[in-house]
Amino acid sequence: MRRAFTMVELLVVLVVIGLLVGLTIPAINRALTRGRQAASISNIRQIGMSMLTYASDNQNFLPPRTTGKDPVTGEVINKWPRQIYEYMPDVRAFVDPSDPRPKNTDPDVFFTNRRNNSSYIFNGFNDLGLFTDATKRVNMSALPMPSSVILLSKKRKDRYDFYMDVLEGKKGNQVEVLDWTTYGNTLHYFFADGSARWLTLSEYTPKLWLVDKEFLLPK
Repeated sequence: MRRAFTMVELLVVLVVIGLLVGLTIPAINRALTRGRQAASISNIRQIGMSMLTYASDNQNFLPPRTTGKDPVTGEVINKWPRQIYEYMPDVRAFVDPSDPRPKNTDPDVFFTNRRNNSSYIFNGFNDLGLFTDATKRVNMSALPMPSSVILLSKKRKDRYDFYMDVLEGKKGNQVEVLDWTTYGNTLHYFFADGSARWLTLSEYTPKLWLVDKEFLLPK
């Protein structure tokens, strides 16, 4: 005759199952996080390499800082995401995996000169004078230490800034705009040397947005 499980045995089984679930869920979450991080850094690397390809095709000049119009002729000049789109013709690549997918992937809708719908923000090179003079352009040859100059990073999804302006806001965009919460106090950056890297808050310094490391940042 088969002996039925006692209440104690059932409780032991339930406790064991609970422990296994408790051990498994964090491991699954860690795997999912690593997957999102891998996709995220792949995204920014693709966008960054497209930007470097743009520079290669334009006498080593990076996309111009613009208000959307040529300061001399008044003609429309697309801001950097639309210009880079020609080298990365997939709107979805401009959106980090952690951000909401665009409802409309029509480039004429997604890329506007009014607000930055991509997940990324481009160095405004304020220390080289682009904040006040829209006629200036940055040549890659002007970056003597490209491995220590950030070109792109992920902005908060509620911000629509195109450029990382260290002179804008109370503490500078380098403090107020970057997304330090989505990936747990780490953030990925694309550098002018073509590398894409994760940095923790302790490794990060706003001076990485500067070419002139002696340039004074807002306190």
